[in-house]
Amino acid sequence: MKHHGLDRAAVTTSGVLRMTLLVVSTAFSAWMVQAAEPAPALTTARYTVLRGETLDRVIQKTLPGSPLKIDILRKAFVDLNPQAFVAGNVSRLQAGAVLQVPDHVQLLKTTVLPMLDSADALAASREGRTANAGERRSWVRFP
Repeated sequence: MKHHGLDRAAVTTSGVLRMTLLVVSTAFSAWMVQAAEPAPALTTARYTVLRGETLDRVIQKTLPGSPLKIDILRKAFVDLNPQAFVAGNVSRLQAGAVLQVPDHVQLLKTTVLPMLDSADALAASREGRTANAGERRSWVRFP
């Protein structure tokens, strides 16, 4: 008796991954259209931290509607502005510090595009791949 559940699971997993990445790239496109404002080519956006502001609040103000996870955005701010955080602690943002705002397009390129490449590689490796007898022996059999 042949069980094709693993093959379907592999195809389904690949399909879910592709769909997730499609949704993320669609959100990115929508964000780019929404955030498209003319900006000088060589200037870097800066933000001065107000007393009592948290990093999450700064992110909400400077990158509203970003499709990226907050953890990725936090790390980008800390990496660009280590001097603004006491002992590198994200919770200890110094009031009055001038922060460089990360380039959102660059962040998307470094986070989303590698995922798309991985999904394509995963799908390509699973297409045309059949399970050998050794792999089938380890499959769970149901009565």
